Amino acid sequence: LFARAVADHRAGRLGAAKRLYEQVLAAVPGHTDALHALGLLHQQCGRGAEAVALLQRAAGSRPGSAHILNDLGGVHLALGELDAAAERFAEAVAIEPRFALAHYNLGLTRTRQGDPERAVGCFEAAVKLAPDNVTAQLMLGNALDDAGRGADAIAQYRRLARIAPGLPPVWYNLGLSLKAKGELEEAARAFRQ
Repeated sequence: LFARAVADHRAGRLGAAKRLYEQVLAAVPGHTDALHALGLLHQQCGRGAEAVALLQRAAGSRPGSAHILNDLGGVHLALGELDAAAERFAEAVAIEPRFALAHYNLGLTRTRQGDPERAVGCFEAAVKLAPDNVTAQLMLGNALDDAGRGADAIAQYRRLARIAPGLPPVWYNLGLSLKAKGELEEAARAFRQ
């Protein structure tokens, strides 16, 4: 039954998946995977409060699951509950220090909390663990810039430009950072890329 629910969920048949997850939970109320998946389904459908409740139950039934905590943090983040999101992402990182996505999500949360210096550390960890993640690389540059570390931001954007030269935000952000530093000719070249 659970496997059918997952298949329906993956195929986008959310109503059918929801009914099957609920049947699984009616038979086995503490079924962690069903709680987790149904929580994610509720999040997909814009029912954040229900998603939080289900994911909290899933986290309670499987303590130490960094992935459930990361997903719970993601729902809190989507709801604008930044402190709760930061707590869940930090817990996920503490449980699984090599979980690049949790570091990245914690960085996003720190950014939204207006704490760019702490965001830098999170994005640096995410980049170290997943060096091919260009989004994390870009967010690291942005956080460095937001933290007033323009020279470091420029260096980060230049590194990223070598990795992903076809990514317009890299050149745009590099141009902005160069312009802020007064390097107008280099900024103009970056904007033209």
